[in-house]
Amino acid sequence: MTGYVYVDIADRDPAGYIREADRLLRASVELPPGYAVSWSGQYEAMRQVHERLEVVVPLMLLLFVGSSI
Repeated sequence: MTGYVYVDIADRDPAGYIREADRLLRASVELPPGYAVSWSGQYEAMRQVHERLEVVVPLMLLLFVGSSI
């Protein structure tokens, strides 16, 4: 079984909201065995882009610097 909760965070950045909400949730709710919490939506998309950029940007800088030498 899966449950979803929609949260509208119009005045905050998604990553900051998720960090705070995750910290508060883990501090105040003990999940029974077999239960899990995951964050999705815009946050998940932003996290995936950030992970890709952590690889691509240094690689591009390396290629750019290497080609100018």
